[in-house]
Amino acid sequence: MPKLKPATLYAKISALDTELSELQCQRQQLIDSASAPPLIGQYIATKKSGGTAFSGNPETLAAHDYYALVDATGAFIRYVGKHKIVAYSDRIHLGKKVAKLNRAIARCEKQINQYKGKLPLAEPIQSSTVAILID
Repeated sequence: MPKLKPATLYAKISALDTELSELQCQRQQLIDSASAPPLIGQYIATKKSGGTAFSGNPETLAAHDYYALVDATGAFIRYVGKHKIVAYSDRIHLGKKVAKLNRAIARCEKQINQYKGKLPLAEPIQSSTVAILID
């Protein structure tokens, strides 16, 4: 990868900062427009199956009968049966949109930090003239 000039890096950081603030604004508008906080639903296995969704058991053994509802920050809310999940479908749909924006924000922040890491530690002095005052 070619080494970028500081001016180019600053321009890229500025563009990413603008994109980041737009994404954060979109996320906040989405959350504010909702009547209830967003949720993320995740399938889990029933206890009677003896397995979990990630146990490697066939689908017949680890049947997914419940959702674990998690809010946008990742805090657990409650378990909900598959037959009752319809009541939460709007909030889950909103949660998926918020999670998508969160991933885009994280990518943007990561790129900004990468570009900031490539900046020189100390910028050379641009001025070629120096005034010396003697009393």
